[in-house]
Amino acid sequence: MSIRNMDALINVTNLCVNYKALEKEEGLKGSFSNFFNRKYVEIPAVKELNLHVMPGEILCLIGPNGAGKSTTLKTLSGIIRPNKGEIKVAGFTPHKRNKNFLKNIALVAGQRTQLWLDLPAIETFRLHQSIYDISEPQFKQQIEQMVDMLNVGNRIKVPVRQLSLGERLKMELILAFLHKPKVLFLDEPTIGLDFISQNQIIDFLKVYSKNSECGIILTSHYMKDIEKLADRIQLINKGSTVVTGTLDEIKSKFRQVRIVKVRLAEPLNGKVEWGDMVPEIKDSYTLIWRVEPIYMQRLLDMVLSYFKVLDISMSETDLEDILTHFY
Repeated sequence: MSIRNMDALINVTNLCVNYKALEKEEGLKGSFSNFFNRKYVEIPAVKELNLHVMPGEILCLIGPNGAGKSTTLKTLSGIIRPNKGEIKVAGFTPHKRNKNFLKNIALVAGQRTQLWLDLPAIETFRLHQSIYDISEPQFKQQIEQMVDMLNVGNRIKVPVRQLSLGERLKMELILAFLHKPKVLFLDEPTIGLDFISQNQIIDFLKVYSKNSECGIILTSHYMKDIEKLADRIQLINKGSTVVTGTLDEIKSKFRQVRIVKVRLAEPLNGKVEWGDMVPEIKDSYTLIWRVEPIYMQRLLDMVLSYFKVLDISMSETDLEDILTHFY
């Protein structure tokens, strides 16, 4: 059980979220039985999850597809009601959907837009101003500041449908930050963006979160984005935390591991069963080991005596290598 941090914007303790799935029986008889007598089973999506986010901090939730990342964001933003656990976001219980809670959060989910496609973004911004009762001076200040930081200029006056994917996301971020939320949830925000747009979005989020002390929870599959953006990383798999810490802490913990990639002259025939030295089989010609330096010579001797080798390369682990180890 985690210790609650009273200064945190987000505190989550022992979060559990289940979803119901139809229990299917095999065969034609089973199909008829399911049609007339449906049975459901509860499947855990999030299990005993603990996390916290401090003001101005960016926490990156990462993990394979189906790990529970999006379910966690939806629960913290109040879209899904948890089965168990204690959650406080900006001092509120999310699933109660208190009006003041909604004024303190924002959610940007990948390519799912909240903008009116056939109207300029400025029109959606004006609607947002009315809904959140934003004063005209604050509205103008926020727009001018973020338009300048994101370098979108008069693009806010162009119909959203005519904007590039990167420009649309920038408009989504302006919309999200317009009412000065204390917490922002970002689900795969840079998916499909070009390299330049990705870097602009990352730079903007880093600066804005620190200046505004807005806490951000971000999910992403792009390791380079995470390395540039994250204050802390939390890897989850099958709904539970596997490892958490700063990038340096995680790298330090696994810095002794080396990646050995072997390219074979002939295709692999059968398994490679060398005790605890089990390789990842990339394809029939490529084997990859993750070993500590003290075992390196032993591994090389075994490889050279057992296989005909075209090439051997060695490298230090990067974040993607480390996290792949837990998948």
